[in-house]
Amino acid sequence: MADYYELLGLEPSCTQKDIRRAFREKAKLFHPDLTGGDSGKTETMRSLLAAYEALSSPRRRREYDARFRSVFSHYVFDYREFLKERPDEPEMQAKLILFDLLHGEEVEAIEVFTARFARDGLRLKKLLDREDFMDGGFLLAEALEEAGQYMDAFRLLVEISAMEKQNSYFRHFFVEVMGKLKKILREDLPRSVSGELLVSALEEMIALDFSRRENAKYWKRIAEIHGRSGDSDRAARALRKALECDRYLTGLAALKKKIGYVD
Repeated sequence: MADYYELLGLEPSCTQKDIRRAFREKAKLFHPDLTGGDSGKTETMRSLLAAYEALSSPRRRREYDARFRSVFSHYVFDYREFLKERPDEPEMQAKLILFDLLHGEEVEAIEVFTARFARDGLRLKKLLDREDFMDGGFLLAEALEEAGQYMDAFRLLVEISAMEKQNSYFRHFFVEVMGKLKKILREDLPRSVSGELLVSALEEMIALDFSRRENAKYWKRIAEIHGRSGDSDRAARALRKALECDRYLTGLAALKKKIGYVD
C-alpha cells in the first residue's frame, strides 16, 4: 500500500487545502505535458493522481486513513485527537473546528462551536489567524445555516464582512458572502427569531454601512417591526433615520398612518 502522504510530502494531520496545494506543486514537476513524455515522471504523475483522488474526498480519506494505520506499523500522529484532548484550551478548540470543517465533519464542528463559542461567548476570530478565520468562518456559517442556527451564521458573516471591508481578502468571491448574509437576514431570521433580535440583526447590518440606500431599507424594516409591536415612538425614530438615508424611499403611506408619523 502506497504512503500517499509521503508521496505528496505531507503529514497525516494536513488539511484539505494542504493536499490541493501539494498536488498542484508536484504536478508541475511530473505532468507529461510539461516533462516531454518522460516515462518515469509519467508513472509518478499517475501515483500523484491516485494519492490526490484518495485524499481529496473526506470520505475516501477516512477510508484510506483507516487502512493506512493498519498497514503501516510506525506511529501516526492523530492531530484531531490531539485537539479533542484539550477541551479547556480555547485556541485548540478553534483549531479543531477549522480542522473538522476542512475535513468534511461539519456536524462535529457545529457541536464544538455551539458548546464553546456560541454558549460561552468565545470569539473564533480572536483565536485564528485572519485567513483561517475568513475561510473557516464562511464554511462554518454555511454549516450553521444548513443546521438552522441562523443567528449564529448571520453574526459570523457580519464579522467576516466587517473584516473584508477593512482589508479585502475574498475580493470577487465576496459577492457570495454578501448574498448569503442578505438571504439569512431577509428570509431566515424573520421566521426564526423575535422582533427584538431581528432589530439587532438589522442594526448590525446598518453598522456595516455598505450604502445609504440599503441602510434606508433596513431602517424601514426596523420601523415596521416597532410599528407591529405598538411602539410608535421607536418606529417613528427609525423611519426618520430611513428618510435621512433616502428621502425618496417609497411604500411608506401605510406605515406612517399606523404610527401617526408626521413629516
